[in-house]
Amino acid sequence: MYFKIAICDDEKAALEYIAQAIQSLLSNLHHTASIDCFSRSQQLLEALQSGSKYQMYFLDIEMPSLNGIDLGNYINQYNQDLLYNIIYISNRLEKVFDTFRVAPLRFIRKQYFYEEIQEAINASIEYIMQNDANTVSFETDQGLLSLPAQNILYIEANNKTQTVVTASSTYTILSSLNKLEKELASKGFVRIHRCYLLNCSHIYLIQQDSVLLDNHSSIPVSKKRRKEVKEAFLNFAL
Repeated sequence: MYFKIAICDDEKAALEYIAQAIQSLLSNLHHTASIDCFSRSQQLLEALQSGSKYQMYFLDIEMPSLNGIDLGNYINQYNQDLLYNIIYISNRLEKVFDTFRVAPLRFIRKQYFYEEIQEAINASIEYIMQNDANTVSFETDQGLLSLPAQNILYIEANNKTQTVVTASSTYTILSSLNKLEKELASKGFVRIHRCYLLNCSHIYLIQQDSVLLDNHSSIPVSKKRRKEVKEAFLNFAL
């Protein structure tokens, strides 16, 4: 399995040994990874703002300008639709309770780094793989995009590209709606209009000419598909 990983620590030596240890452990487990190292939290924040996405984040806590806990909050903000986890690496044990609002997967003590990193890596991989079965992957101009199926409200056709809509974001993907209709049928998606593929889990009310979603938005449903949509929704609900 391939992972994208970000490490942020203001100590250059720490960045190097953390990256080497993670790469070695993943290799031993027959996984590969692309690891980006950031010596300033602002650099990682700017990367996120530019659209970079990672599955694992290894963060120091005590960093100038923007500390690791505040950085973790920003990561949660920019990755709402994505499958990822945060692991803190720090000697500041008194900060462990402060990290709870970020909901990290693990807290590693720097002085016991090599004793604790193995378990943290295993836990991170297990978390991602367990949830991976419920994700949907799409091709984009920037590479492969993976989203939890439950986060997707609907997909809208837009000429040669499609727009994936979640409660918090939209994503442009490279595929046809016909192809997506076949691929996503097993995950509870139904074609309700020539331009819309809808996630049944977000249906609140099927009206005469539209479907009301659980976020209070509505999208059109064609007359010829209304019966099919009702049947798909009933089958999904059962």
